[in-house]
Amino acid sequence: MAKKLKPTPKGGFTLVVNPLGIVTQTTWLDVANICGLMAREPKIGLFVEVGVLMGGMASMMVSRIAYDPTLAYLGIERPGKKDRVDSNLQAQVLGVSHAEIVFDDCFSAPVEMVVRGWIDTTEGPALVFCDGGNKPAEIAHFAPMLRPADYI
Repeated sequence: MAKKLKPTPKGGFTLVVNPLGIVTQTTWLDVANICGLMAREPKIGLFVEVGVLMGGMASMMVSRIAYDPTLAYLGIERPGKKDRVDSNLQAQVLGVSHAEIVFDDCFSAPVEMVVRGWIDTTEGPALVFCDGGNKPAEIAHFAPMLRPADYI
C-alpha cells in the first residue's frame, strides 16, 4: 500500500519518494523553489547539498547534469552514513566528472577546502542547500564562502 502524503510545518507535503524512486524528505514546495531558482539567469553553476541523507535531491541534481552539463553537484554527508545513501546514486555520481559526494563533517576544515575549491572554480552562481540538520550553524559556516550572486 502506498504511503499517504503528510502535511509539513511549512504547508507543503513530503514527497515520500522522489520521481526517481529514492526516499526523500524534501517537500514539493522545496523542489519547486529550487527548480525556480535554477531557471533564473544567470544559471546556477553549482548545487551544494549539505545533508544528502538517502540521496533524493542528489539524484535529481545529478540526473539534471545530463541535460545541463554546465551544472556541477557537490553533496556532503556525515562520515559513517555512506551506507544509507542510495547505492545506484553513488555509482551514478562516480560516472559524472563534475559531481561528488563527500562523506565528512560539513564543518571540518577539509570539507571547507573542498567547498571553497568548487565555488571558486565553477562558473555561474552557487546554490548551497542547507539540509544537514543544523541550518543556523550551516548558514553561518557556509555563507562567508559565497560570492556575490550566490544563494544559500
